[in-house]
Amino acid sequence: MRLNSTSPSGRSNVVGTVDAFNARLAEDLNIVSRDELTPAQPTMFAVANIIPQTATIRATNWTVTSGAHLATINNATGLLSLTGAGNGSVTIRATTIDGSDLYAEKTIQVSNVISSISVSADRDVMSAQATGTNLYANILPTDMASSAVVWSIASQSAAGFSSSISGSYLSVWNITADGFITVRATTTNGSGMFAERTLTVSAATIPVVNAQTPNITAQPQGATVNVNGVVNLNVTATVTDGGTLSYQWFSNTQNTNSGGTAITGATALTYTPPTATAGTVYYYVIVTNTNNSVNGAQTATATSNTATVTVTAAGVTNAQTPNITAQPQGATVNENGVVNLNVTASITDGGTLSYQWYSNTINSNIGGAAIPDAIGASYSPPTTTVGTLYYYAEIKNTNPAATVEKTAIATSNTAEVIVTGEGVTPAVLTVVVNPNVVTVPKGGTQQFEVIVTVQGGASAAITWTLSGDIGSTATNINASGLLTIGANETATTITVTATSVFDATKSNTATVTVSSGTPSNVAEIFMPDLKIYPNPFTGEVRITGAVAVVETGRAPSLQTQMQIINSAGALVHTQKIENADEIIYLEHLPAGVYIFIFENDGNVRSERVVKE
Repeated sequence: MRLNSTSPSGRSNVVGTVDAFNARLAEDLNIVSRDELTPAQPTMFAVANIIPQTATIRATNWTVTSGAHLATINNATGLLSLTGAGNGSVTIRATTIDGSDLYAEKTIQVSNVISSISVSADRDVMSAQATGTNLYANILPTDMASSAVVWSIASQSAAGFSSSISGSYLSVWNITADGFITVRATTTNGSGMFAERTLTVSAATIPVVNAQTPNITAQPQGATVNVNGVVNLNVTATVTDGGTLSYQWFSNTQNTNSGGTAITGATALTYTPPTATAGTVYYYVIVTNTNNSVNGAQTATATSNTATVTVTAAGVTNAQTPNITAQPQGATVNENGVVNLNVTASITDGGTLSYQWYSNTINSNIGGAAIPDAIGASYSPPTTTVGTLYYYAEIKNTNPAATVEKTAIATSNTAEVIVTGEGVTPAVLTVVVNPNVVTVPKGGTQQFEVIVTVQGGASAAITWTLSGDIGSTATNINASGLLTIGANETATTITVTATSVFDATKSNTATVTVSSGTPSNVAEIFMPDLKIYPNPFTGEVRITGAVAVVETGRAPSLQTQMQIINSAGALVHTQKIENADEIIYLEHLPAGVYIFIFENDGNVRSERVVKE
């Protein structure tokens, strides 16, 4: 393929000192290389085949025209190298530099790449009460998430317990002393990537902590509708142990919340039952809290009350159940402050709405006490006493024209009203992180706790963040304050910060020192400690970290071959690097840009170096 015959500046693209009248220009070219890059073969040299063979200048410039995030190419040598960012395709181009303005392209597939891997577990403390845990390998990119890994025990305390891994399940038994166990997930895609997690083994009797039983704060409300009418059943539930709630709705022919039939697909907190057939059906929902971080039962359930849904036949009418379109909203006020609670509901059957407000000492919209004279759509509760109360409203539709049920009731959600001491403004006073200084190994975890002192009903919620020169995507801290250090983390110090959600100016930090947790017999990248300096240089250059590269399962090669290529693609210097700290004398090279290529045991790394 032919480019424009001149450069953007209008000057000829012809390079070199060859006599233009005697030069033989390239007439065609193609690219010869492998068709795929993988972690098992992460580099390759592409070769430009210039036709005819007698062409005077056979050098080319190499570029990546698409997919540059997946692989890079050396402009002079054609060395194509994986970046490890993901999978896809890379198009490379070889362009002649003799003035013939020709180029050729080739598409290379990048596959089987895993950019990061981390390990998580259902629990991080093993004891006599918790002797096993599931292990999970979290892999990116997502199209490699199903990749296989091999689980193994990387290290553990010398004595005090026995352990084994079966599949992805770790078992620990015969615990007689405290210790640790580090598990490893190794990818099978040929990259040799792995991640580790260190679990604590405790010989002490640890209190069993079970998942918290969900607290149902708003029960589903039944309704009476005509055939093909609309009924929405809703439930509200909470937990405070950090678990995850899930839902399953049931139908029953009896007015009981057991023995019903699970409804396929009804797994949300809201369910709209069918109303095509006249009759009465009872509905309830089981709310499940799943908390994999506890050492006891990791699930707990709560079952709602039944909600009676009556569907009347054609010609039979019932009062329509009110539709609550705006729920009452709670508030925090000082003593003797003003709170206005409001509820909005509607009907379309011509009935009349009436209201009754209730107060409750618990967060529930059943079992409250009716408030005398609180019979409007709005209610202002008393605020003369410091404390917390919950309020809700019942809305009744009365329709004398209905032939069967002449009234129908809907109940609002609860509204929390907090009354603080007079003159006390809601505020966050202090945020304290514990521990505030700690050492965590690579691949290890640390649970942080936070103490938030508040006044006036201010929220004690916080957010966790990390800062520092973090070098691993596997290093993170979750919403519960559990810090995970990536097995390939390069930072030596990380700062953990807890910041108040209510007042972002209130925060506290902890300093984490990252200790070495990566085994010394595995190199995660080729020549990770390579340094070339000074850069730019004038006469001599110092090279460190270019020998003793170690790969998994292979003996180290203590000798590295170095080649230096100039900007025209010519080989100008070659020698062996045999010392961990070596000085190379390059006074004979003219000023310019050079590519230093290091090869050791089949691995290649290149660096751009400038001589002044």
